[in-house]
Amino acid sequence: VVGFTFILSPVLFTNISEVIRQLTAQNSDGHLGASGLGWGGNLAYYATDFASSGGLALVLFAVVGVVWAVRMRRVEAVPIAIGVVYWVVISALSLHWSRWGLPMYATAVLFAALGVYGAWIWVRDSQTPWVRSAGRWVVGALAALAGLSLLMGSVAQVAYARDTDTRIA
Repeated sequence: VVGFTFILSPVLFTNISEVIRQLTAQNSDGHLGASGLGWGGNLAYYATDFASSGGLALVLFAVVGVVWAVRMRRVEAVPIAIGVVYWVVISALSLHWSRWGLPMYATAVLFAALGVYGAWIWVRDSQTPWVRSAGRWVVGALAALAGLSLLMGSVAQVAYARDTDTRIA
């Protein structure tokens, strides 16, 4: 995460004093993007923004992924949890922007992938025959729905970005 952040914006590391000055100067209620939501409101803003983009199935799998990773003590989930720390820290700012949520949204998608795997394992290892048979269909259908939702949202965003700007036309 630190390496990719450096690749995307090296100035965040090379001119840290200016970054801190800009953050403190722009972190006020009078700045565009600051609506006085507070820490909990900003947490909810980012969660709602992700849920509206990802859909209910993806949110469900993300929650299952977090629970599964904690219960199974999956150490590979520890680096993914950096996005959760980022979410908590960035929500302390007065400002909130959708684009700032990218690391936490990627975290939720990665936890959703773990959730699909965890749900599949739970269904596969279930002692109840009807859970094993019907569960495969349910997990598969929900995973396909989540994937299709992400794909269609991405296609729509690309189409919108490639379209001619009406101000220019």
